[in-house]
Amino acid sequence: MSLAAPVASSKRVSGSEMRRVLLALCARRALTLEDLERLLKRNGEYLSKYCLRPLLKKHKIRLRYPTRPNHPQQAYITSSS
Repeated sequence: MSLAAPVASSKRVSGSEMRRVLLALCARRALTLEDLERLLKRNGEYLSKYCLRPLLKKHKIRLRYPTRPNHPQQAYITSSS
């Protein structure tokens, strides 16, 4: 919760701050989109489209189930590389 506080307590944050917080949160444990919505107090569609997809494309985060993108328990994990 303390990692998410800067984003959750503010209506607007910079893209770099959002990425920093997402990477820090997903480094601790795999988080689902619903977990991230709750922690960051942001809409899931926004998080998915503008935050998570770009991080996935840059290989900054990875999927828990990479071969099944629509897996019901899909979660995001910060990449080790």
